[in-house]
Amino acid sequence: MDIKIKDGDMVLDSTGAPVKIEGTEEILQQIVMRITAKKGGFIYNKEMGTEAVTDVSGDRECRRLEVILQEAVADMEDISLRLDCASQLVDGRILAELTVACKENIMSLEVII
Repeated sequence: MDIKIKDGDMVLDSTGAPVKIEGTEEILQQIVMRITAKKGGFIYNKEMGTEAVTDVSGDRECRRLEVILQEAVADMEDISLRLDCASQLVDGRILAELTVACKENIMSLEVII
């Protein structure tokens, strides 16, 4: 069980208590946090997160991005991740379209890195 995070803040219910999540929603949140966080940005775990990637213009760059994203979730049990498509956004960030397999569930996920 985890606390739901949206736009970097805890989500609160109508009473002001943190909203709790579990199952698939919790796993997807953990994946998004791991692949959108910059490596070294967490004070308690400097290995969590991903390296900066600024170019996905070719196959080699996309493959490098896929490896970096897979490394970010490598220690998550029963999780595999595939980069389906990556697009460079005008502001320099990357829109990554992913397929995530978690045990018997296969899900699509779009993330801005």
